[in-house]
Amino acid sequence: MRGKLDRVDRRTVAGGLVVLAVYVIAMVFERYGVRSAVRGVDVRVYESDARAIANGRLPYRDLYFEYPPGALPPILAPEPASDYATAFKSLMAVLGAGCLIGAATVLRAQGSRLLWRLLAISVAPLAIGSVFVNRFDIWAAFLAVIGIAFLARGRPTAAFALFAAGTTAKVFPVFAVPAAAVWVYRRYGVDSLKRALIAFVATGLAILLPFAALGPGGLRYSFTIQLTRHLQTESLGGAVLLVADRLGLYHATIATGNPGSLDLFGRLPSVIGALSLLAVVTLIVWGAWTLVRGPINVERVVTAIAAAVAVYVAFGKVLSPQYLVWLIPIVPLASRLPGRVATLLLLAALVLTQVEFDHHYGQIHTVGPVVWILLVRNLLLVAIAAVLLNGTRVRAA
Repeated sequence: MRGKLDRVDRRTVAGGLVVLAVYVIAMVFERYGVRSAVRGVDVRVYESDARAIANGRLPYRDLYFEYPPGALPPILAPEPASDYATAFKSLMAVLGAGCLIGAATVLRAQGSRLLWRLLAISVAPLAIGSVFVNRFDIWAAFLAVIGIAFLARGRPTAAFALFAAGTTAKVFPVFAVPAAAVWVYRRYGVDSLKRALIAFVATGLAILLPFAALGPGGLRYSFTIQLTRHLQTESLGGAVLLVADRLGLYHATIATGNPGSLDLFGRLPSVIGALSLLAVVTLIVWGAWTLVRGPINVERVVTAIAAAVAVYVAFGKVLSPQYLVWLIPIVPLASRLPGRVATLLLLAALVLTQVEFDHHYGQIHTVGPVVWILLVRNLLLVAIAAVLLNGTRVRAA
């Protein structure tokens, strides 16, 4: 028995070393990654904001800060370094490694095979390109996947607190809450659900209220410009309209909107944006509702959470390329065949995102051939959401 356990431990350690090696290689060879001297526009903004805050300017009161308060830790942490960009990229790489640990914890709780799923997460930075370490989105993904790990390990209160912290950095972790709430209610009862929801609200308020007190107008404006954004060109609806323009079926009006994204303006884009929001809410609620019946287990709730995040990315009216970073450590956690299929589709979508954003982004302004890549990428995201939603359903006996 002892020898068998030793063999299992050795295989686990060997597999972990392989995953880590692949991840390091991905970090090293990503052309705009940790080794690159190139810093994107966003990293320059982060550095400028961090230096201003370090010099005593308070975000939202003395300084226009575009992002919600939960984004401050990853933006401020590299500030003392002489080379901010390298320090920031290195921090994102470390957070990516943390996502691997969180993902491994979830997979162990499910009793799922670890190696191929973790390898998919490891190679993803190479597939998606520059946005992995040149945006802070992996910070929110890290909080979300660690929250899922706590949920899978039977710690719903801690999980909901982490979901709240992630939501104050990027909104998507909040969409884990409906499915997680159903699971907690069915697994642990109403008292545990109440404690979890209180933890979510208390954590969110603890992060937001100090900034609301210091700079209420600036904080409100930061949220307002995010909530009132127009239909982004890279969204599903935007890609459809751009392809229609290229085919001569529609004339797209493209301009820079708040907070600096390339958007579509006009009545039809506004209608599509509203329908997009309706689709997101409906599908996320439906995905959570599928957990009400049938056996309740870790695999189903993790798949439902992955489906919710995928739905938001696929159908939202805003789809920046870095949003796909959110999916990297979460989609491979989905159960069995749906998880395998969705992961393969995700890797394809990541590659197309790199082709579009890192190599042909300028063509969007002129409605160039890249719009076809955008459309295919977005249809892959729709397929991911559909596969995962289907994976949450209870099959007839």
